[in-house]
Amino acid sequence: MKPGKLIWIALLFAPLHLCCIKERCCGCDSHSVKDTTSLLVSFSGDYERGVVTKSSSSAFPAGIMTSIFAFSSGENPAVYPSFPGTPIIAVSDIYGNLSVSSSKYLFVPAGIYDFYSVSANNQSLMDIKIEKGISAPLINGVDYLWSSGRETEVKTNTNVSLVFSHRAARVVVTFTEGDGVRDLIVKNASIYATKEGARMVLSTGEIPPAGTVNSISIPMKVNYRSAEEIILPLQNGISIPFEVEIEASLSGVIVDSKIYRGLIPSPQGGFMGGNAYHFTAKVSSTSITFFAAVTVEWEDKSITNLDIYE
Repeated sequence: MKPGKLIWIALLFAPLHLCCIKERCCGCDSHSVKDTTSLLVSFSGDYERGVVTKSSSSAFPAGIMTSIFAFSSGENPAVYPSFPGTPIIAVSDIYGNLSVSSSKYLFVPAGIYDFYSVSANNQSLMDIKIEKGISAPLINGVDYLWSSGRETEVKTNTNVSLVFSHRAARVVVTFTEGDGVRDLIVKNASIYATKEGARMVLSTGEIPPAGTVNSISIPMKVNYRSAEEIILPLQNGISIPFEVEIEASLSGVIVDSKIYRGLIPSPQGGFMGGNAYHFTAKVSSTSITFFAAVTVEWEDKSITNLDIYE
C-alpha cells in the first residue's frame, strides 16, 4: 500500500454504557471485568493500496462521511447489536482527518474487539443503513467503501488502523480517433447498469453480484473523451448495454450528433467489487471498436475486445 495521510478518529461513549460494554468484552479476565478503568480507542485509516477515487490524494477529501461500528471480537453483527452509542458518524476535514460529532471518544475495558466502518465516499452516507449486519438496498453510482479492524487487542490506549477498500465496480471508457475521424467530442454516454437492490454484509463488506441489468439506462460521467460510472457487482457472463453520442468530423464531414449502441461483454469473473475496468474505444465513421481493455484489481489483466455498432 502506498503511504497516504492518516485519518484520525476518536469516539466517546457516555459512562453509563460502560457496564454494558464490560458484559460483552471478549478476552476480559476476571480482573479486567472488575476494573473500572477504561482505555481510549482512536482510529486511523487510508484508502486500500493508495487508490485514488474522487480525490487527487490518497486521503479523504474534506466532507466525506463515514459510519463506524464496534463489537466484541467474534460477535456476529447479524446476531448482536453494536455497542451502545455506535454507529458513530465521522466527517473528514480539509487535511484528510476525520472528526466525530459532538467531539466524543470511545473508552472500553481491556479486551479484544472488532471494528467496522462503511462510507459512500461522499458528503453523505447515501442512505447506507445497517440493520442486523446487513445494509439497506444499494444503488449504482455510489463508491461504497468498507473497512474492518478485527481481533484488535486493547491493553492500553489504542489506535486502530482502518484500511478502506472499494466494494462496487468502476467502468471507464476512453475514446480515441480512428481513420478519417477528427475533432472527436463525446457528448453523452449511458449504460444499462447492474440491477439495483443488493445489500452489503457488514462483517465482510461483500456486495453479492446481481444476475441481470436494469431495464432503464443511467448516464455516465463524461469528461472530454472519457466516460465512467460506478456500478454494483455483476455476475460473470452478463453483458452491459451501452450507448454513446459523439460529435466529430467524419471523412471531412462535420457531424453534430451520431449515436452508437452495443454491448460491453463481461470480463472473466464478471464485474467484481473492488475492480476498475478500463476500456479503450477507437471511433470510425460507422462503428466503435473496443480493445486493449484492462481490469484493475490493482494488477493489469486483459479483457475481451469489444465491437459496438451504429
